[in-house]
Amino acid sequence: MYLAQDTQLRRPVALKLGPDRRDEVYPPTAFFSIYFGIRERKREIGDRFTFKDGLKIGAAISFVYATSACLFFLVQYLIAGPKLLMSEAGPLPRPMWQVALMAYAGLFLGSMIFGLIYSALCAFVLAKQQRAS
Repeated sequence: MYLAQDTQLRRPVALKLGPDRRDEVYPPTAFFSIYFGIRERKREIGDRFTFKDGLKIGAAISFVYATSACLFFLVQYLIAGPKLLMSEAGPLPRPMWQVALMAYAGLFLGSMIFGLIYSALCAFVLAKQQRAS
């Protein structure tokens, strides 16, 4: 764990960087929500399920997940205040609205990109299982 100096509070702040970071729940949560959503859609469609159908429903689930994650952290930011974003990396001091905007844009786009990758993987596996049976 690394320590950084908080410029407003003048005390060390723990930045969760490196291999000891255990608070990340996105990858398993997103993967399983996409997998189970695509699997349920496959059950509804039946024999007509294609890779494209799986990718569409996975992208929709990723969009909902990314939007809800941004809204969750926006509410958390409104409650906790700017100290929530004090560990954001940046070369120059910027206004807090720019830091927040970049953080939420990164959260949304990262969730969408990884969600599309997970969707493609899950849709491929489930479409291939259907062809095999």
